[in-house]
Amino acid sequence: MGRELTPSAVRLLAVVRLLLRSQLALDRSLRHEPESLDRVAWPIIFGLMRSGWLLRDGDVLCALEVAGSPSEGRGGLRGRTGCDGALHVEGMRTVHTVGMKFPIDVAFLSADQTVLRVTRLKPWRLALGGPSAHSVVQAEAGSLERWGVRAGDQLEIREAGESP
Repeated sequence: MGRELTPSAVRLLAVVRLLLRSQLALDRSLRHEPESLDRVAWPIIFGLMRSGWLLRDGDVLCALEVAGSPSEGRGGLRGRTGCDGALHVEGMRTVHTVGMKFPIDVAFLSADQTVLRVTRLKPWRLALGGPSAHSVVQAEAGSLERWGVRAGDQLEIREAGESP
């Protein structure tokens, strides 16, 4: 008789399968039926966030996680203890750090990805981007300064696999 997989084991297998795609040949005993995924949170498994790069003048500033909407980027950097790159969230005009474990830098971008405003937020704070803000880039505090990102800069969000 086979062992039942817990929901967390099913999520882990789904993530591994997604990452390795056809290169992964799972043992038959570890395979699951599609119905077993009904209870699993689909956005967690299939990560609506994509990977990419943040560029300025054609130079790569950092690796980037890209969320196409505020609901995809829900939670942002919350729950993490740090961030090596940055997170870009489309359609977001405000950022809060309620529940954050570390301070963050936030760059509010216009529709054409021009930096409107850069600010640093300590945990349990709120920042408003204004009516012309179209998206945000969030990074660990000090990162935007280290990368030289300032108001007026023209940034480019390039998703992985996207040609220049």
